[in-house]
Amino acid sequence: MTNIIEFENEIKKYKDKFDIYYQNLISYNEKVNLTAITEKEDVYIKHFLDSALGYNFIPKNATVVDVGTGAGFPGLPLKIVRDDIKLTLVDSLNKRLEFLNELTTKLGYKTNYINSENIQKNLKTIKNNQNLAKLNDNLNIFNKNVNTINIYHNLGIKRVTLSPELNLHDIENIVSIENGHMALELIVYGNMPIMKMNYCLLGVSNKCYPTCKMRCSTENKYYLRDRLGFQFRILPDNVQTVTTIFNSKTTCITHIDTGINSLRIDLLDETIDEINSIAEAAFKGNKLAGKQYTYGNLNRDV
Repeated sequence: MTNIIEFENEIKKYKDKFDIYYQNLISYNEKVNLTAITEKEDVYIKHFLDSALGYNFIPKNATVVDVGTGAGFPGLPLKIVRDDIKLTLVDSLNKRLEFLNELTTKLGYKTNYINSENIQKNLKTIKNNQNLAKLNDNLNIFNKNVNTINIYHNLGIKRVTLSPELNLHDIENIVSIENGHMALELIVYGNMPIMKMNYCLLGVSNKCYPTCKMRCSTENKYYLRDRLGFQFRILPDNVQTVTTIFNSKTTCITHIDTGINSLRIDLLDETIDEINSIAEAAFKGNKLAGKQYTYGNLNRDV
């Protein structure tokens, strides 16, 4: 596809299936909170079109695992335009999986469904596929005794991210035991997400209900302030009505040598100059000073 117009013309071939998707999405949304976007044009553009944009980059006959699929995005729109892929949808809520099961039956697709609570067990069914594409996947390792890493290693996963909940002793213990068997990644900078909820905190104050006008899509920033005056950044997701609340302080351990070579920087509201300074500090192992920074759990026994 050379441009967005050609792409839009391409997916018009599947209008009948997307119409079935839309009708069932809106109907089921009255019983289960699937999406805050309900206007037909918005659903087609912000759900269907946006989800299917990457269809040309997925190898033929690939196994696609959509982890945290919600109402089926982006996995199911991809399946509609790429019937050759083998799709597995993973979510934590059985009611959403029930909706997807009903929908794919009406669409005539055979799709696997996995509750994320059982993902370690069920990933075994797809681990041997050499043509695997993963969407929305974040494998966060928190077991200090490396049991979780061993499970993922046996499933054929090549890289994992260590949880910000680990302290320095636990990180060094994992590094020494793994000793190059599994590629490790460490988050050295970022505001740690402390809560996710299927609820829009801005909906009440902005009076968005029952129709979401996506006022949160502006460049305005929103915060919760506690009784001590700390401000916690709120990041709404108007696609699946998921609100993320971030820690008021920024974890920064760019100057601490843990023996891990793959370092990750999580950005939220930083400017270009700030991003450059953070990247330089992480590369050189320098310390960033300021009251806004914390070592997180690195020196705690948690």
